[in-house]
Amino acid sequence: MAEKKYALEIEDLYVEYISDNAAVKAVNGVSFRLEKGKTVGLVGETGAGKTTTALAMMRLLPDRVGKMAGGTVRLMGDDVMSLSEKQMNMVRGEIISMIFQDPMTALNPIMTVGKQIEESLRLHNSGGRSKEEIKKRVEEVLELVGIPRARQDDYPMQFSGGMKQRVVIAIALACSPDILIADEPTTALDVTIQAQVLELIKEMQQTLGMSMIMITHDLGIVVRNCDEVGIMYAGQLVEYGTVEQIFGPGRHHPYTEGLFGSIPKLRSGAKRLVPIEGLMPDPTGLPKGCKFSPRCPRCMAICREREPGETERDGHRLKCFLYSEEGEKNG
Repeated sequence: MAEKKYALEIEDLYVEYISDNAAVKAVNGVSFRLEKGKTVGLVGETGAGKTTTALAMMRLLPDRVGKMAGGTVRLMGDDVMSLSEKQMNMVRGEIISMIFQDPMTALNPIMTVGKQIEESLRLHNSGGRSKEEIKKRVEEVLELVGIPRARQDDYPMQFSGGMKQRVVIAIALACSPDILIADEPTTALDVTIQAQVLELIKEMQQTLGMSMIMITHDLGIVVRNCDEVGIMYAGQLVEYGTVEQIFGPGRHHPYTEGLFGSIPKLRSGAKRLVPIEGLMPDPTGLPKGCKFSPRCPRCMAICREREPGETERDGHRLKCFLYSEEGEKNG
């Protein structure tokens, strides 16, 4: 049997949160695939649904509040919804792991960093490691991320922000997962440390042969680290393609164009920043038709009435009437 090409497959994913008897439609029909050894970037404003999509992959949505309302998520070919909680506990860490965006809250302040890595190894000890082997692995993974093994008995408060993030990365990598989710891994760090952390993540990916999801709002991070990019808005992928397709000339979603217009340019004579007018829509009451229509400078009448379908060319997907026959007829 041929080896499966994809580490992760998401098809028509819907996620809802229930809040004060209202349904918060956080993810609305997301589909994409992650090839083994490749990196997909998910980009968008706060509230676009990026982190919720990641939590659904790991089946970590809040109990009794969040739920997958439709679609499928397959990790290494297995449907996560068909797995028991015991099986999922083994999947998390060994198959898929996550670097959370704030190391200050991701680490337990009253437990040494070595014990926190050790805890992850014990929880996911399907290989039956002995206590001595677990101890040795803690030392190995600390040195892998550039932390001397002698510091395993230190507490998080004894580390700088960049070093805390390295500890979080060490915990995520302890069980050598096939898929790594990096959720805004440099948000709380200064620019110099950001570059070091991103380089470390890239090195670890190459060393371990992992596939990766990079969640960020920084387009510069995406162009340097990703193979494919998904632009998210109001819980939808409004554009998806290779880095060359997204950042190169050609057809683009108006929201993508708006994101590019918001990037500072250093060359002389560069145009002033052009902000995207308005705010992300309330997920408890999404607008009729295209979810970006209230903010779109190229909005047509049909955009306010109907949800655009998806057009695709050479793997470059767009959810916009500007590029559909229906939109041309009604424009």
